Amino acid sequence: MVLSMVYDVNVSHDWFDILSLIAGFGGLAAALVALKQARRAQHTANHAITDERRRQFELEILRDLAKDLDAGLAKEVWSRPTLLIDYAIRLDLLSTRLQFWGKIAVLKDYHEVSAAVGMPEYSQSERDRAAVADDVRVVQSASQAWVNIRETELAWEQLGPVDPEDRTMQIARQQQTEITQHTLQSIKRWVPNPPAFTEAQAWHAVEDRLKELIQELDVKAQEAGERMGRLRSEVQAELRRRLVWDVDQAIKSRVDARQHERAGWWGLVRQWWK
Repeated sequence: MVLSMVYDVNVSHDWFDILSLIAGFGGLAAALVALKQARRAQHTANHAITDERRRQFELEILRDLAKDLDAGLAKEVWSRPTLLIDYAIRLDLLSTRLQFWGKIAVLKDYHEVSAAVGMPEYSQSERDRAAVADDVRVVQSASQAWVNIRETELAWEQLGPVDPEDRTMQIARQQQTEITQHTLQSIKRWVPNPPAFTEAQAWHAVEDRLKELIQELDVKAQEAGERMGRLRSEVQAELRRRLVWDVDQAIKSRVDARQHERAGWWGLVRQWWK
């Protein structure tokens, strides 16, 4: 009886039902996409924060290096390049290496540093100055020896001929002759034809010539020292320029990366706002 009272209902789906179903699936898909984008955005944001902290940390290291360079680090490194080994720990913390710093750190002395900055002539200037200084010492020694030998020879002349039977005087005279010949050989480098000791006027001329040579060599030594000092300043300046360039480029690359990242985020925000 009750069943006879229940009406059969025929459900027919119209376009509205179909559209609602499609809209429901579309909303679910949109929600899933939004969730995925949110997770991706969160991951990107976390990565960006990590990168920013990393950049800030490295910029602090690079600023400290720049301060040390301003305080005269390049001059110390020129004379002792291994000093840069003390910076190895800080340099290893950087994500990219400072190439020139690493190149200088393995060098031994200022000769190798001068060659590394493209100025090997400094080493030659140092050798030239040392050679002139040696010449000054040799001529000074020769001049003094010339005076001493002249006085000794005059003393022997006053003694007169040596008794052939006086063995002691014979040996002394022979030794003095050998010393005289040796001195004459050294003098010939500066005075090709030294006069006999009995020619007093010519002897004084040689003495005066040796004194002139000493003065000339002193001037050359001063000029060589000035040239070496000038080249040393140029080498130190070039060394500092290259060390500073390394640091500046490292700082610039990190600042540019930060600006590029911020510009990228701002571009996304503007596109979303439109």
